[in-house]
Amino acid sequence: MKLKKQTETEYVIQERTSLKGNPGDICNLNIDLDLYSEIKKLIQIEILVLKTIYDKDSNKFIEVTLEYDKETFLSLKPSAGKVKGKSIRLNLNSKELFKIKRMRSIDLNNYIKRSFKNLNEIKNNVQRRSISGFKFEKEICIKKGWRNDSKSPSLYWEGNGKSWIEKLKNLNFNVEAFRVNLNKSKFNKWDATDGGSNYEIKKYDTEKIQGKYILYSEPIIKIAPSRSKWKKGNTQYDVFPSPEKYNQFINDLMHSTWWKKDSENILTKIINSSKGIQFIDRFIEKNDIVFSWKLNTGKEGIAPIFEGYHRLSIVFKI
Repeated sequence: MKLKKQTETEYVIQERTSLKGNPGDICNLNIDLDLYSEIKKLIQIEILVLKTIYDKDSNKFIEVTLEYDKETFLSLKPSAGKVKGKSIRLNLNSKELFKIKRMRSIDLNNYIKRSFKNLNEIKNNVQRRSISGFKFEKEICIKKGWRNDSKSPSLYWEGNGKSWIEKLKNLNFNVEAFRVNLNKSKFNKWDATDGGSNYEIKKYDTEKIQGKYILYSEPIIKIAPSRSKWKKGNTQYDVFPSPEKYNQFINDLMHSTWWKKDSENILTKIINSSKGIQFIDRFIEKNDIVFSWKLNTGKEGIAPIFEGYHRLSIVFKI
């Protein structure tokens, strides 16, 4: 199981299995007990489960999408004897999965149009995306003849260490030395492609967001853990257990010499990676949209932040 997306009210969980392996695995979901306990505590939650199934005989894949609210998800029964250690195995009780379990090949019947030659055709296109937004993207791609191909910026930070927090610590929190390497960073950002051009997709009606700042991307480091993991032992928590120190760090970074010099270049590279934004009612090219950096303190109405930890974000305005 991989938790591909998490917000206060939405989770997207992905799991891969084989048609020729243990057939029971097709209809089950292995889920971390901590995550399961966290879902129980939430007042309202939507859950999207993506089951990617591989058929060895045809050498193809199929992706099945299942939607649950809190009540229906918690009503799923555990498989006998499978509550063990740190995970629990739930029976998904899906007619669609039962049907695939009985099939000899995923190429049969109505599944032939939904099979894929390799995993790259499926893509992890639900990362950092809401459930409703994910469904909207699929609808747009079908309508436009585009292919879901989600890309997110990946900035390479200078310093020694595997993670940004290790690099920052090894540089003794020197914001001038802790900077983005423009040559090693990846600035790609889009949700779909037609093979020649790339497109960002946003589920907004342009008439309703005129003049408002809307979140476009959060490529800069941020604090966004699951609440159950935000405790001692978490490397980010151990360095920034309260938002005050972290917010001061972000503020210092924004006033560094390199940020003043390179931030617009970073912004331009990310924006220019796509042709523009497809909204609910129309497509607008990037040159007709205003993009800028904005510090999200939770008071701007841009997007929720975790426990007061500010986020340096790219926003847009029509």
